[in-house]
Amino acid sequence: MRLRRRSTIAFALVALLLLVASGAQAGGLVPVPVETGPRAQFGGTGNAEYFAWTQDRAGANGYDVWVDPTVGAKFQVNNSGTGYSNAVDQAGSLLAWQSVKKNKSDVKLYDMTAMSNVALPPGVNTSKWECCSGLFGNTFTFIRTTKNAFKLYLVTDLTTGDKINVTSIDRPKVDLASTPRIYGNWIVWTTSAAGGWKAYRYDIMNDVIEKIPNPLDKLYYAASVDLAGNVYLVRSGNGCAANVKLMKWTGSSNPVVVYEFDDVTDVAHTSIFDDGLGTVTWFVDFFDCSTFDADIYSFTNP
Repeated sequence: MRLRRRSTIAFALVALLLLVASGAQAGGLVPVPVETGPRAQFGGTGNAEYFAWTQDRAGANGYDVWVDPTVGAKFQVNNSGTGYSNAVDQAGSLLAWQSVKKNKSDVKLYDMTAMSNVALPPGVNTSKWECCSGLFGNTFTFIRTTKNAFKLYLVTDLTTGDKINVTSIDRPKVDLASTPRIYGNWIVWTTSAAGGWKAYRYDIMNDVIEKIPNPLDKLYYAASVDLAGNVYLVRSGNGCAANVKLMKWTGSSNPVVVYEFDDVTDVAHTSIFDDGLGTVTWFVDFFDCSTFDADIYSFTNP
């Protein structure tokens, strides 16, 4: 499964984009470094106690999932194969991640306190390619790739394993543009196709899918969502670092610009930590189109 960004961006969905950039301040928002350095860091996700990310492997092809707890030392989640961080739960110590071994991909659930995997219900992982998982409380999302579709599933109860197919994305005409995100009552995802790059929000309780307005017909990708249903996403032109902006949509009217990047910076993907007490932290992968570096920054209450 691949993401395709027209022109210079083309990257695997499981790996997304990679790597560092200097963002241009706009709208009063200031990016705060979260994970930076000589390695490629991306796929940042966290809560008040844990932060997880994907990092390229020194001296070898591959990627590993790392966790940095607020108390204690950093540690690596996967001990073999390639791993990708997907989502840290809003509270507690669970991490949804993806494991790829010998051209086989499964989604995993990991307890960062016990430092061990937790069994997922039967029917989540199959012989097909499962990836791109999300986690919120006792609910879980993932993508299953079939010959003709990307199927987005919502496990409504991790105890029973009950699940529904939220949407099926027709392939090869349409592709996923980023990993779907779940938070509270909401799931968001983005698609890419010849007819445009679109973003969607799903209201779980009311079983309603909305297409996010795109009046300028730009590329939408890397969407995340908070507890209130506010959607945070990236908008750009056609090409790497083509007029890239961070946007926010409150569910009415059109999305508004909250941050503008310089002419070399793009975004791999984003995630949200909403503490439920009025503070929303937006983790954003900064990608430098000139050097292919990436680091993770955050914005508070965008």
